[in-house]
Amino acid sequence: MGNLMNISGNTYYINPNNWTLTTNLKDTEIYDNSTFRAMSMQLRPVDDMEKVLSTPIKLASKTYLDKAGNSVSLSDNAKIRVNDGFILTVTQNGVTVSGGNPNNDSAMQEAQDMAGALSKLLRNAGGTLKNLTASPSSYNKWSENISNVMRYIGIDTSKDFYVNGMRYTKDTNGNYISDETQRFKDAYEKLNTSIKAYMSSPVE
Repeated sequence: MGNLMNISGNTYYINPNNWTLTTNLKDTEIYDNSTFRAMSMQLRPVDDMEKVLSTPIKLASKTYLDKAGNSVSLSDNAKIRVNDGFILTVTQNGVTVSGGNPNNDSAMQEAQDMAGALSKLLRNAGGTLKNLTASPSSYNKWSENISNVMRYIGIDTSKDFYVNGMRYTKDTNGNYISDETQRFKDAYEKLNTSIKAYMSSPVE
């Protein structure tokens, strides 16, 4: 119920309510919701983004579009023609943007947004990025960009679709979620429930 330290033979705990040391185990009880949220956020599993970005994306062996199955496989060097002549190129390090009119700032930004969103989706499909959920606004924007790039590919996002073997569906907020991310969320919810039960248990 608290972090444990042993100093000069005495046992000390961290009081999460004021971040001081205490020898009384009862002082490790959390008294208010704000403190609990702060502690639980520190325990929340998150992706190691340095590792995620340094790990090559696991791509398909060949590029293939299956409209009947609403599925697409994207391999290294796959090219997707998007808005205003811009081309997205899939690589193991991410998705790059080329072509188009470099003087059209809004079109360039739209293409770059789609490239960033697709990079994130491919990392998730490849298993190196578990969590797609960030702030609600950024998650909405990401889903919007995925809708756009999938439309250019020929994928119907109004129903379940597959990218490199990973299934994506819409959550209750209308954002795309993969089977991998759903497992991540389920594990976090299970952890959060366990923490709440542990924190509410009486201290003897």
